[in-house]
Amino acid sequence: MSEIVATPPVEIDILGICRKVKEMVDYNMVWTEDAVVFGVVEHWVSHAEWILTHDRKKGQIRDDCLHGDERVMIVREGKVVPVAIRDVVRGDTVVTYDFEKAKTTTSTVVDTLCKGIQNVFLFTFKNGTTLKATEDHPFWTKKTTGRKALVEYYKGKAYDKPDRGNDNIQTPFLREIPYTISNTMDPDLAFVIGHYLAEGGISKNQYVTVDGVSHISNSYSISGHEIPEEVLPVIDRLGIPHGKILRNNSDVPVLRFNKSWFTDLVKPFKRNGFDIELSEELINSTKTVLQSFLDGYFLGDGHYHKGYKVYSTSSETFAKQIYTIHKKLGQHCLIYKQERHGGVGTKPIWRVQNRLDYGFKSTGRHEELMNVAIKSIEPLGAAEVYDLSVFGTHAYIMENGLVAKNCDGFALTSAELCVHFGIPADLVRIIYCEMPSIGGHLICAVDDHKTKDTWILDNNERRVISWKHSGNKFISSLRLSERDTAGWRDIPA
Repeated sequence: MSEIVATPPVEIDILGICRKVKEMVDYNMVWTEDAVVFGVVEHWVSHAEWILTHDRKKGQIRDDCLHGDERVMIVREGKVVPVAIRDVVRGDTVVTYDFEKAKTTTSTVVDTLCKGIQNVFLFTFKNGTTLKATEDHPFWTKKTTGRKALVEYYKGKAYDKPDRGNDNIQTPFLREIPYTISNTMDPDLAFVIGHYLAEGGISKNQYVTVDGVSHISNSYSISGHEIPEEVLPVIDRLGIPHGKILRNNSDVPVLRFNKSWFTDLVKPFKRNGFDIELSEELINSTKTVLQSFLDGYFLGDGHYHKGYKVYSTSSETFAKQIYTIHKKLGQHCLIYKQERHGGVGTKPIWRVQNRLDYGFKSTGRHEELMNVAIKSIEPLGAAEVYDLSVFGTHAYIMENGLVAKNCDGFALTSAELCVHFGIPADLVRIIYCEMPSIGGHLICAVDDHKTKDTWILDNNERRVISWKHSGNKFISSLRLSERDTAGWRDIPA
């Protein structure tokens, strides 16, 4: 029997790798002159894969973050609410998606970043939703290799031919947007409200009293052939005061509502056909109520196209709310603007089409996701941009259901490069610490068993330094191999 000879372990030059990574990341770092505007000098860096695969000249790396108006799903006071990214603060609880555990969850915002004024682009997805971001904003994308579906992020870039789209960039959306129920409205009332927004409105009536004084009154009414048999019985069951059914010049039934609690309720929702907006309370009703609302609206201003329900409106804001309601019900749909519709008037009509089969089906264990391709990217001009650092998952959910990738900072990029060059993940940590000069900060730390020290890769130093010489206070940390743990591990100061 031949003797089995053990292969001697390869000794890893941890300090040498740290210095190499620090040099690479420093070279790819970009500094901006924001001191005049924001009082500080900002800095950021591209992600590890980009650094490894692209030969870029120093100072040419573009930023990757979102327009300040983009809204992120945040948990505040026990409720899931959309919040503009510029208003998100450190310590907020954000709705996120854990790609390792393949489930929607929550995590903590460990840092917020305002990255100054940058050129912003409008990313339009094939479901009609949009995202305003910088040109090089990274996107999570599905890449299938053999039988195993690997999820990784892709560094977004404007296409040479945006009109053709790019099906290779398939970004994940949640099939169902989580929300907090804050309304228990009667489903029948939601049905009538939906129909009123589709076929109703306010008309002004002028009259003169016996003393010769002119008065103007508002009259709330609905019209449609479906009123006598499908809507009026529900109205009567709810006890909503109304007049008799009349017919207009086109012989269409018209029903006027008497001034009451119902007219006070619907008054804020619709000012005219181009200005419709539901209250947050109504949008956060139970699923039964939301479906009844859609049923009422579809009865008044909906039709079927190739077997699919289509909801029509002249209000862009309301069209987006119809989309949101479908996503809260777990029903996928696409939203689009139709310039040439053949209807009354020349202004565009917004359509929301209920397409349960639309989009690229997610594979493997990610049952909560579906992938939608980017259709086009268009320049919008300069705007103030922001980003978040999310603990563990490095992702956050946008209001439209997109699973957005947070931008890559010095710490995460350095940690991924350290592992790429051979340092075991168990020795690499992302650390949240307090620094004497700037307060809360994320850094990359590598434990060196040979020297019995911890090496820090930090963007405030131009070299790799020892932890004991850094002057930082150790608050909490997370090893790369422990990303699926809940929360940071407390570390003694």
